[in-house]
Amino acid sequence: MATSGSTANRSGRHLERSIIAACRTWSGYDENTRTGGIRVIPYPAWVKAGKPCPALVKNVPFQTVYGTNGRSEFGLFLPGRSIRIECKWQRVPGSVDEKFPYLLLNMVACSESEVIVICGGKGAKRAAIEWLVRNAKTEGPKAGKTITVWDNSDDFSSWAQAFLPAYFPNVQPPTEKET
Repeated sequence: MATSGSTANRSGRHLERSIIAACRTWSGYDENTRTGGIRVIPYPAWVKAGKPCPALVKNVPFQTVYGTNGRSEFGLFLPGRSIRIECKWQRVPGSVDEKFPYLLLNMVACSESEVIVICGGKGAKRAAIEWLVRNAKTEGPKAGKTITVWDNSDDFSSWAQAFLPAYFPNVQPPTEKET
């Protein structure tokens, strides 16, 4: 029997897979040949390879505001840009939204100047997401950062569709059937 923790982990991985899919789709990654577009790579392998761009790097470390080691789900590394991506999943009401102030403090303190936070699952309290959006807009600029908060992965996919083709000008948009 699945525990609530294992169900949450599977659901969170679904959110992470949607981020990978959007990056690959809109950068021209070819599933058949495993070439082109954005390479998805774990952090240790990315460092060992010399930190190539473009890459969507998994489990990117950072130092938390407590001085301990933390990890973000992704770092999107493009020529001249580094974007930290945090995924927070809450399928049913629970405690993930109580961690938003800590999340925000860490994102303000991280090394990247651009941060995207995606809250998936519809279980976080609406007031908590609104708080995170509002405070990301005020605290991010104070630290010289752009912190964007979305409450679903569709917003990230739309962003990837608008943003990534500028880095991959030879990519043909997928057909309706492919998206």
